[in-house]
Amino acid sequence: MEATRWREADRILGLALDLDEHEIGALLAAECGDDLELRATVESLLEHDRGDLEILDRPPFLSSPATAPGERVGPWHLGSLIGEGGSGAVYEAERLDGPFEGPVAIKLLHQHLCTSRARDRFYFESQVLARLDHPHIARLYDTGVSEQGVPYMVLERVEGTRLDRWIREARPSLDDRLQLFEEICQAVAFAHRNLVVHRDLKPGNVLVTAAGQPKLLDFGIARVLPGPGEDLSRLTRTHQQPMTPQYASPEQLRGQDVTTASDVYSLGLVLYELLTSRLPYQMESLLGEEIHLLLNGDLLIQKPSLRARREAPGSLFPSEIRPDLDTIVLTALETDLERRYPTAQALAEEIARFRSGRPIRARSPSAGYLLRRFVDRNRLATVAGSLFFLLVAGCTAELIGTTQRLRDQERRARAEAATAQETVEFLGGLFEGAEPAVHQGRELTARQLLDRGASALGDREDQDPETRAALATAIGKAYLEISRFPEARSFLEEALDLRRRASVPSPEKTAEVRLLLARLERRESHSVARPCPR
Repeated sequence: MEATRWREADRILGLALDLDEHEIGALLAAECGDDLELRATVESLLEHDRGDLEILDRPPFLSSPATAPGERVGPWHLGSLIGEGGSGAVYEAERLDGPFEGPVAIKLLHQHLCTSRARDRFYFESQVLARLDHPHIARLYDTGVSEQGVPYMVLERVEGTRLDRWIREARPSLDDRLQLFEEICQAVAFAHRNLVVHRDLKPGNVLVTAAGQPKLLDFGIARVLPGPGEDLSRLTRTHQQPMTPQYASPEQLRGQDVTTASDVYSLGLVLYELLTSRLPYQMESLLGEEIHLLLNGDLLIQKPSLRARREAPGSLFPSEIRPDLDTIVLTALETDLERRYPTAQALAEEIARFRSGRPIRARSPSAGYLLRRFVDRNRLATVAGSLFFLLVAGCTAELIGTTQRLRDQERRARAEAATAQETVEFLGGLFEGAEPAVHQGRELTARQLLDRGASALGDREDQDPETRAALATAIGKAYLEISRFPEARSFLEEALDLRRRASVPSPEKTAEVRLLLARLERRESHSVARPCPR
């Protein structure tokens, strides 16, 4: 809405606030006439006022500077204007009487907003910041009241860029984004440990320094949770719900009590925007039914990976978003508090697990998933033998799957489980010895890994026949894939002999070995050199 329309809506709102409920309808009819958009705006503002709801992102033309550069505020001399929001302005400043050297930032309320409520919130912010001494939270140095009666606070001067602008301009890598987000979560977790809920986490309240370090700002609407024996009702009025709707949690939008879990939801929205440069939904474009779905947890939120591919199909970044990261984001954005990450610290630790290649806790730890994460963490040791590893992993999965399918046969189930365990231990020992550090930095080739496995199998004559047959099949198959035909034949024939003499026959596995031997015969016949035609 244009500035003139906002002022008109504000004028009518002022008249309506002085009337009884039954008189408001007549006023709106007289003042708005056929202008349905204007009337809807005023009615919406009245509804917010009834719910004691305060929208933080005000149009900039409704604000006016509290003072001007060059003026004096207490012992501080104001420099240039750094930024301005709906409730106040921030200036560079230096101290005039000398005990404090270096530039700082001074935050002052807008003069026309110096109501008792705004002052209370401003003083409350200074008390909150006094509790928080963290490298990723802007520090509080001083507070006071100017000669004009405007309260101010002196803060650490942060030379940085807004988080959303930093994403667009710096175009950081995925890991750089996640590292920065993890540090933001650590700052929020520190505030939570000090019983402070921020309640307004958004890119505009995070600055990124030239060194890539985040600084969390603006605790103006924070809530202090009561500790043992504390009475904070005067500082934190739970019926007041100031917010930025676009980054508010569903419980904030519903007007419910706000806890640390609300900050986790807002962090989830910030992470979504970090990954895709977009939010999962735009509040102003949601219809009534969609808002109802959002509040009740039924609004479908598109996975960040799909959103990124759709928004930027030609970039390299979207392909880096993995299913684990989708799961982390969507878990942080759960409407159900029982399914959402309970704390910012838990979210930070989940990001750290993802960055280090470890399994995340939000996903069920299936065997295949844990195996994939192991490979991600040990790429240097497994790149050369990746083909062999995949083949053996498939064999192990088949053994485990067979055990589950035939669990009604108790004897065979125990035998299969023991075989699978021994196979995993055998292969695990094989890969543990393949670390580059053991070989003075040299990485083993696939053939060297196979030769190590073959040698190790030959040294274990007392091995269980079922386990030996499984390993012989896997090693023979791997030798076949790299065209080492004599070695492949030796192991596959041994596996076939073991399968024939097994106490509990397995027609499927015997057929598998026969099929591999048939492939070997065909490959050998094709590899025989033929005379060139004249």
